[in-house]
Amino acid sequence: MPRRSVASLALARPEPAALLPRPSKEAPADIRRLFTAILAEVPRDHFKAVDGHLLEQYCQSTLLARQSYAELAKTGPVVDGKASPWVAILEKAHRSSAVLAGKLRLAPAARMSSRTAGRNATPHPSIYDLMPDIDDDDEVPRG
Repeated sequence: MPRRSVASLALARPEPAALLPRPSKEAPADIRRLFTAILAEVPRDHFKAVDGHLLEQYCQSTLLARQSYAELAKTGPVVDGKASPWVAILEKAHRSSAVLAGKLRLAPAARMSSRTAGRNATPHPSIYDLMPDIDDDDEVPRG
């Protein structure tokens, strides 16, 4: 592969809109709105066109979780002495959202490598640095 010149690297090439993911034509308006909102929040090169189906599924599970939560807020988690069916729906929607967020690199842990996390971590003092000084002559209480 030929090397690129410094001048060609300096040119900013906008990614064509055709390469960005799009929701399916059958997607309801609320899914399309959330899909677009997510695209607007991430860098332009975060997703590829092929990610559209996964992103749409993420939007579906997120909206289902919101609907489930709204129903639970209205009726409560227990209905007629039994757990509301919305509890199970909410749990499954949360689980699906969490898995898809990781796959789409939307979760904080998925966006950062372990090496970067280690470099950016603030150093914590050792417990030995926080303990009071004990001389050899001091009597240590034993339990």
